[in-house]
Amino acid sequence: MDLKQYDVQNFHPKYLDQDEVNEPLKVINDFFSADWLPGHLESLLEWRKRVIEEGYYTDEHKKSPAGLLFTHQLNARLIEAVYLISRTKRALKLAGAIHINFDQQLQQEEQEWLHYPVHLSSIERINPYFAISNFFKVYTVSQYLNLLYEWLETGLSNHSADEFLDTSDVIYFYENMQRFYEAAWIIKQREIEPTLKKSADSRDETVSVQVKRYPVRLPLMNFNCRFNEAITPAEQLGLNQLVKIILKEIVSVLMIIHLGTHPDPDTFYLLIITEEKDKTPEHQFLDKIEKKCGHLINVCAIVHKSDAFIRALEEGSRFFINALRKNKIAYQSSKLEIPELRNPDEKSIKNQVEAIWNR
Repeated sequence: MDLKQYDVQNFHPKYLDQDEVNEPLKVINDFFSADWLPGHLESLLEWRKRVIEEGYYTDEHKKSPAGLLFTHQLNARLIEAVYLISRTKRALKLAGAIHINFDQQLQQEEQEWLHYPVHLSSIERINPYFAISNFFKVYTVSQYLNLLYEWLETGLSNHSADEFLDTSDVIYFYENMQRFYEAAWIIKQREIEPTLKKSADSRDETVSVQVKRYPVRLPLMNFNCRFNEAITPAEQLGLNQLVKIILKEIVSVLMIIHLGTHPDPDTFYLLIITEEKDKTPEHQFLDKIEKKCGHLINVCAIVHKSDAFIRALEEGSRFFINALRKNKIAYQSSKLEIPELRNPDEKSIKNQVEAIWNR
């Protein structure tokens, strides 16, 4: 990893050598070679106790405080290394990526992995780079290193940190470090070989997710379609992010409706209504949306002008009526007034279908 790839300013690692700067993933591997995830979490808890309570830190094995110096250095090196990783182009892109329908992957990992995170949200577990991005929004690297040093000084003394650190601040820092460990553990498990699983015997049965591949053709009806109209809480966060981007790029948008998602590939389907006075061709809107949202997730959008949309509703268009009734309105401008929706009767539906068929 070339340092020139890092988007960093005025950051000079204090605890990493040049080899580790070039290959920061090795630092994550070294960290978990020193102890398992549960072991590091346990050491962090013991360290926190020695910060809040009186009495100095005592290493469980050596029965002396010397082990805290090693623990401090491990943590400082991990923070610097993960920060460098977080500033690469790849990590910056992944941090903002939107994932959908990921419950099955998380369930499989929880069954297989030797240790599994419990402090991260499901979104942070599927996207550890998002968790890391949040971690460095709370404190800067320098602030984290300063806090670690204050913890070191307090852990080596017989006095608690009440004089210069509030207990709430200690707990807040501690909880952030817990999530940080787990995010680094996920990166280690997914990106650094070997992945540590519950059973070392490769002959044991393992659970695997089978992704069904469908033939490349366009049948009149596909009963196996995994298009999902419902929206999960995780997908809602992603949808909110897409709406902000679209509204920023296209000021004439009056309404955005979530039609559904599809997991292979991960795709959001949207219906977008724009002002009639904006004469920009629909395909140009589509190109702009795909370009701005493509680094986050695939977006398949249907764009219509407001006059055609309103006219279709008044004429009883089943597609637009169902979009408003069955799906989620992600955004609606106060400028757009929706006419009263009517239930098309069987005769009108038949006439519409025949007209479309004949055309």
